[in-house]
Amino acid sequence: MSQQRLPFGRFAAEGVVIVVSILLAFGVDAWWDGFQESGRRSDLIAGLSADFEATQEQLGPAAADGDAIVQRISAFLALRGSSQPPSLDSTQFLAHALALPPPEVALSLGNYDAAVQSGDLGLIDDVEFFSALAEFQRAHDWVEDTW
Repeated sequence: MSQQRLPFGRFAAEGVVIVVSILLAFGVDAWWDGFQESGRRSDLIAGLSADFEATQEQLGPAAADGDAIVQRISAFLALRGSSQPPSLDSTQFLAHALALPPPEVALSLGNYDAAVQSGDLGLIDDVEFFSALAEFQRAHDWVEDTW
């Protein structure tokens, strides 16, 4: 009887090819996941920037209106100590500020709210961003409570 010799070299080569192809597939998959995550992160940052810029455009005029109201109220309160009585029109104009509501600002937070609900904020790993976001949330809560 003749014994056939097993081609161990061939088996080893096939094994190496299989292992390399599996590792290559894992590498490509990891690269693709990273590429997609990077795209989602870029979209998220663009959306958040749009939200924050739209809100910032509203804050300037609202802050100016609020400052004008504060100045009118301060001027009205300063009338108490004046030696000359102001005109009735001036007094009415200044006193009217006491009844004015604070300026309204409609925050543009659509992308932010969507990112919070989806959990995509985790794509951003910047400590300063989250610190600023926490400060924004505290200010927003204060405005809501004060309103």
